[in-house]
Amino acid sequence: MENDTLYKERLNILMNNHEVVETILSRVRNILPQLSQKTAFLDIGPGQGDYTIPLSEYFHHVGIVETNQLFCSELVNKLFQLGKVVTAYNGIWQEAEIGEQKYDLILSNHMLYYIEKPDLAASLQKMLRSLAPGGKIVIVLAIKESQTGQPLFRQFLSTEDVVQCTYAEDVVECFNTLGIACESMTMDIVTKKETLDEFIQCIALMMQGYIDVKELRDKSHLINQAYKTEQGYQIIETTQFIIV
Repeated sequence: MENDTLYKERLNILMNNHEVVETILSRVRNILPQLSQKTAFLDIGPGQGDYTIPLSEYFHHVGIVETNQLFCSELVNKLFQLGKVVTAYNGIWQEAEIGEQKYDLILSNHMLYYIEKPDLAASLQKMLRSLAPGGKIVIVLAIKESQTGQPLFRQFLSTEDVVQCTYAEDVVECFNTLGIACESMTMDIVTKKETLDEFIQCIALMMQGYIDVKELRDKSHLINQAYKTEQGYQIIETTQFIIV
């Protein structure tokens, strides 16, 4: 991504969807009664804290692992203002130093795309080692054939350039290989934007920087063919909630 400020602007456009945020939060809140205790919560890839802040009210200690320096520092300040004990690591999950703290809830929301498949098992095992007895891990990811998954990349990139990201199916398969039981549920998340420019900003973010806004504008005819509706533009993300 070009810089932290641009990333923040794009994420604000994408996350300006109260219904989506509340839907995911309600799913996570439904899991809270299953926890043995509610002492510590770890959010891996929290972004600006759209889910971290609401969920932090249930926990005294909040850990975050965030690669974006601007988001990380701003979120730490917000959590301190809420009176939370905070453990923060500005970097990638694979290298995060989070100490011996065990967490009752670990959330990884649309983060594991960035984990190379050879590193996936080690990344999931690291989560398991960080989980307190009686705790839960919640992983939210699109499936491969979601509109925001491989079909999106194939729409705009050549065959040889299509990125092999980690998707929900890979995580479930990896847990099964590790002998770890998990359950999953599927839901469709719809991102709607009235203008082409806002929609292009969302697509650029979803494609993780593999194509820039100028290239997308040059291919706006493809966007109009695939995603334009009478009300504007929309893309449907078929998402799995994986619970361990």
